[in-house]
Amino acid sequence: MNTQIADIGLIGLAVMGENLALNIESHGFSVAVYNRTTARVDAFVAGRGGGKRFIGTHAIEELVRVLARPRKIIMLVKAGEAVDSLIGQLTPLLEPGDILIDGGNSLFTDTIRRTRALEAQGLLYVGSGVSGGEEGALTGPSLMPGGSPAAWPQIRPIFQAICARTPEGDPCCDWMGEDGAGFPQSPMFENAVWLPKLLPGTDLHSGILLAVLAALAANFLLWRTTLGFRWRLVGASQPAARYAGVSPGKMVFSLMATAGALAGLAGAIECLGVHYRLIEGFSAGFGFNAVAIALMGALNPLYVLPSALFFGFLETGALAMQRQVGVPSSLVLVIQGLTMVFVLCAIGRSGGEKV
Repeated sequence: MNTQIADIGLIGLAVMGENLALNIESHGFSVAVYNRTTARVDAFVAGRGGGKRFIGTHAIEELVRVLARPRKIIMLVKAGEAVDSLIGQLTPLLEPGDILIDGGNSLFTDTIRRTRALEAQGLLYVGSGVSGGEEGALTGPSLMPGGSPAAWPQIRPIFQAICARTPEGDPCCDWMGEDGAGFPQSPMFENAVWLPKLLPGTDLHSGILLAVLAALAANFLLWRTTLGFRWRLVGASQPAARYAGVSPGKMVFSLMATAGALAGLAGAIECLGVHYRLIEGFSAGFGFNAVAIALMGALNPLYVLPSALFFGFLETGALAMQRQVGVPSSLVLVIQGLTMVFVLCAIGRSGGEKV
């Protein structure tokens, strides 16, 4: 049994992981290393890491056992489900106060989710951006850690020792803030305004009920009111609308104002039900998707509901395929584009919508 004790552990010995491990060791810290392919551990310890303060381990349990408390473990594996899988293997072996550090540049929403889940178990979690590539990992990267605040005093000596330096000698590393930090965003909203989850353990929240109510209200407004008839009349023929005494300008203004209100509602649902804060760029791509969803739903508010679910399944499935089998997630853009082409052709053949 290995009786040595390491200052920090590192999982994932691709080039980036090897270089970062060498960087840490060169600054006086002992490092326990593990890789799923254990032959890579042996090759590293006997090769680039030969004669240095490395402890090669062949199992996650062994890695955890040789770490000084509180344990600090850097994970350098592929962002996405691989990180979640690794966390699932590690957490039963850890103790309250131990620290997991994701250095794989994960999506910030994943960092937020993981920080909350691990803090609920008494563990600390850090998501750190690592800038500088493979060379920077070896000679000094720019590090941008954020997550559980209690983790920073424990990892700061290591992080600020191995990072790059400014010409004045200042470290290119400092604590970015709470979970998901490092991105332009507002402070976390109060829990009282969060949209409640409908199913525990899932991301399904009450915002979907608001969306259904908005679709029903839009359908009633469009097909059961004078205002809705005027909107459809202007959309079908502005000359006919003018002849009927309807002002196209006023109708367009009122329609755009209503559409803006619905867009604001959608943004509020996203912020209050998913991110719990306002994040720059959180709605990127929403406009394009909305056009495709409306076309597929035949411009009918009620048909928009299944159309939106279809597009949601497409995007979620594309990300899952990319993580599990390496299929590019951009494939969903091709499917969406083809869907729009087919729907537009169908609308053209049918002669458009009735007023």
